[in-house]
Amino acid sequence: MKKLIYYIILNIVINTYSVFCQFPEFKFYTLGTTDELSAQTSLADADKDGDLDWIVGTADTVWWFEYQGPDHWIKHVIGLAPATETGGLALDVDGDGLVDQISGGTWYKNPGDPNKTWVKYSSKAIPAHECISADINNDGKPDVVMMNDTKGIYWYDFSSAPTKSWKGTRIGDGVRSGIGPLGCGDFDEDGDLDIARTNMWFENQDHGSRWVPHLSLKMVVKDLTFPNSSKAWVIDMDKDGDPDIVQAESYVPDGKVIWSAKMDKRGNTWYVNNVDLSTQQEIQSLAVADFDNDGDPDIFVGGSSRTKDFHKRSFIYENLDGFGKQWKKHEILVDQESFDARAGDVDGDGDIDIVGKPWHGTTNYYLRNMLMESKQDK
Repeated sequence: MKKLIYYIILNIVINTYSVFCQFPEFKFYTLGTTDELSAQTSLADADKDGDLDWIVGTADTVWWFEYQGPDHWIKHVIGLAPATETGGLALDVDGDGLVDQISGGTWYKNPGDPNKTWVKYSSKAIPAHECISADINNDGKPDVVMMNDTKGIYWYDFSSAPTKSWKGTRIGDGVRSGIGPLGCGDFDEDGDLDIARTNMWFENQDHGSRWVPHLSLKMVVKDLTFPNSSKAWVIDMDKDGDPDIVQAESYVPDGKVIWSAKMDKRGNTWYVNNVDLSTQQEIQSLAVADFDNDGDPDIFVGGSSRTKDFHKRSFIYENLDGFGKQWKKHEILVDQESFDARAGDVDGDGDIDIVGKPWHGTTNYYLRNMLMESKQDK
């Protein structure tokens, strides 16, 4: 009886919220163009002016777009011939306080001046399809985890000599995608970061020197070309103090979106919560953030080229109850492809924006969250 009363009250609260709280609109801006088949994306403050800039690259060129205003971005070249096609990450590699760019087996040192040349270094890391940052060895400094479907998953500790060849340690077998954009968390609660990869997670032992695979995750992607490919984002969705995993199927024309709740201390049992079992989109973008500023995480996904639907669409799933049990789907973009979009407060106004671009196409775009502007108008 008490549980019934709880759910009745919860539904009243949710319905009341839906009436009085409007989900934000996103305004579309074109920020510039790049070559086709671009990836290596990040939102980061490349020029240390307090706002977020856009970094993107192909197998030939890496660029950054300097944010000046929602409809004014200045295009700069970071460097040429990166040792990768898709796996890239903005990170302060050499600890000088400036955001550098890692592109697979190459990294580019930020000169600190938009008019100066970024210096290119070869790290000898794998030509990654995905690249994420995590402190694997618990030394308080960021490491990098890279994956592709032929070489596997490796992590690199580069902090002592970033300009030399990086020492890589193999974690396990790779797939096309599955560890990014944020597939790391302490799943066994032993004080270090483990790695999630679609249908399994790898247990970090001895500061990253040994890894134990656990086939306990239930996201299985049955694609013949790129099996078990997905997007992953680790976050405490249900507010119980331990890491959960949001996942979206990739490289299939009707990808599903789920999140898995960790049910035991060791990470052996996970409960799957369905968000959307039929997006009719080939999902190639995932971000989890509080897009409506109500204090809980929402889920953004973006559709790429192989869609079941005739249109490419991007959605945000609004977290209605605050614990990931009830969702409302909002379409925020249509007929624009989304591949490796990123989310962040670009303009510094207190809400989360999205920057994206296509795989087959050249137009990079900025989806400005109009939440704060709509409040000012009232």
